[in-house]
Amino acid sequence: MNLKLSIKSIIKWEQLTSKSFNNINYSDNDEMMKLLYCMVLCNNDELFDYEEFNQLIENKKLSKEIFTKFSKILKNIEQFTEKSESKIEEDEQVEDSINEVQFIKDIAALLIIQGGLGADYVMNEMEITDISYYMKAYNNRIKEQMESNRLWCYMSILPHIDSHKCDSPSKFYPFPWEIETIKKEEKQTIQSVKDEFEMMMKNNNKERNNITNG
Repeated sequence: MNLKLSIKSIIKWEQLTSKSFNNINYSDNDEMMKLLYCMVLCNNDELFDYEEFNQLIENKKLSKEIFTKFSKILKNIEQFTEKSESKIEEDEQVEDSINEVQFIKDIAALLIIQGGLGADYVMNEMEITDISYYMKAYNNRIKEQMESNRLWCYMSILPHIDSHKCDSPSKFYPFPWEIETIKKEEKQTIQSVKDEFEMMMKNNNKERNNITNG
């Protein structure tokens, strides 16, 4: 019996449970059995409902085969998840609209319809651990498009505004990820000024002490 954690099987699980796969509880027997059912259903020619699957899984030989394969799949995913998560943490800035996408079915639709990926590849071949990389690439492309549109808009109104007060597209209309960067730079500048002031005060106190003691 074929067993694979394809995006298609994950979407079927989300439809069956009305939950996001991101919130799956691996210690919940019902959720895990439904995941196994969807993995079997989407990777084999036989059609059967969930109740029939539960009857089928009572076969000890078959259940052992399924659970052994499932355990190997989870271990394989885990090793790549550990590597990918550490990499993703370096590039966590994503747009609010993408952060709101929680269901795998929505992400898959986004990558197919707007991202241009092949439906067959996304549904049957793409690994769950690869989604973050495609989402990052998609997000970067959206950012580039937004920045390009903003530049052309800025250039078109430049003759009609005070260029000294608004000397760049980012000042004309800052995007959320730029605002965060600006805030960080402002904090660093303020801290730098504070450090310089404290150093100046210490030096002044030393000079006063030297004059007093002298």
